[in-house]
Amino acid sequence: MSSGIYLLRFRNKKGTLTRKILLL
Repeated sequence: MSSGIYLLRFRNKKGTLTRKILLL
């Protein structure tokens, strides 16, 4: 369960980074 939450957090962070790059 812990690794699953970690993966979700990692994915969320990656999505935010991609959105920031797209905005730039």
